[in-house]
Amino acid sequence: MTQSYGNISVKGAERDALLGWLAARKADAWVGPEAGGWCAFAEPATETFDLEAARDLMIALTRDLDCIALAVAVHNGDVLGLLAALRGRHVASYISYPAIFAKAPSVDNMRPTILGCDALLAILGSDMSEMDLKRVLGFFSRDDFIYPLEIHADVIRTFALPPYGLKFGHARAEAGELPGDAADFTRIPG
Repeated sequence: MTQSYGNISVKGAERDALLGWLAARKADAWVGPEAGGWCAFAEPATETFDLEAARDLMIALTRDLDCIALAVAVHNGDVLGLLAALRGRHVASYISYPAIFAKAPSVDNMRPTILGCDALLAILGSDMSEMDLKRVLGFFSRDDFIYPLEIHADVIRTFALPPYGLKFGHARAEAGELPGDAADFTRIPG
């Protein structure tokens, strides 16, 4: 199975409200159990590293359910993308290796980028400093390559996101590769 996956974690909305919202939109999604106030779901837009589609989905979701959302996408095990939305607004984004999508990769786009660092910390309810967040996100790595799966695992631990989110994606769920007990996941057929 590919090292690509993506999901969106939601906080501030009940799981049943999330299920209803996804069903009303005829979303093709897998929804995991509630964990620490968060609930994650996977659908095709996050799976394909289509961050624009994921952002639009998150804006509508957080507006309609008055909540926060954090999208995570890993592309071929090479790059990690994060997007954050709060009550209908896209407030933060991060990409671990922007050069992978650049028409002309250069030294300038080889390192991670983040927009909205303070907003990301605020919606995640963290009192850590911007410098500490950047450390978690691999900004100060001495390695030439930042390992997206390791960063994603650190993000899950640091912000108490659903532990099943690591490697949880739509294609994996469709293939029967659910992280944990399959009975805890709900399929919305779209």
